Amino acid sequence: MREHKYQIFYERIMADVTNIEWRGKDLLVQVLNMKNMHVTNPKSLREYTGLTDKNGVEIYEGDIVEFIYNSYPPEKRVGIVKYDEGDCVWLFDNLLMETTPRKTIEIIGNIYQNKDLV
Repeated sequence: MREHKYQIFYERIMADVTNIEWRGKDLLVQVLNMKNMHVTNPKSLREYTGLTDKNGVEIYEGDIVEFIYNSYPPEKRVGIVKYDEGDCVWLFDNLLMETTPRKTIEIIGNIYQNKDLV
């Protein structure tokens, strides 16, 4: 079973979340080393996939990853990590993350701070 961890992008900073609580339609989020904040855009909340890249860095939803696609010849691709609720799986570039060798996956940014990479 994977560890449930979250990050939030808030005022140009990516921060680790220590607690989440719904307050009506808003979220009350506690962030490490910061005061509580009310979040009106829960889309900026990122969930940990339970996986790491080739450098041991934790992969979160919204990360932009570069990976080697298993084709002949092998080719480099870039994809955004997202959760497919229908199949309950983590995907990037429509590929199942769990079946892609992690030694080929590297985080190169995220959709909040590096939109130019996609």
